[in-house]
Amino acid sequence: MQTKIKRITKESLNEAKDIIFQGGVVAIPTETVYGLGANALDEAAVRSIFAAKGRPVDNPLIVHIARMEDFRGALAADDRGRMRRALEEGVAAKSRFGRGIS
Repeated sequence: MQTKIKRITKESLNEAKDIIFQGGVVAIPTETVYGLGANALDEAAVRSIFAAKGRPVDNPLIVHIARMEDFRGALAADDRGRMRRALEEGVAAKSRFGRGIS
């Protein structure tokens, strides 16, 4: 894996996008740390994140999804019902206890 450090520009963001679309991994600066980004639907890319972090595969990663319709499309048909129920339970818990799962 080759490391490139770039200033954040329109061109470098497009390069990062291309790397992700090609199954690669990019480091993303946040307020406190650097995160690793990849296509969550690309199994090899996700495995690369686990390997880069030395993270056990039973320790799940966080997936960020911009739009709800993208979220629905990402789930396999048999997972949709389970996920819907989990989200509904989270919303119900929030209304009962004044907080939910974040």
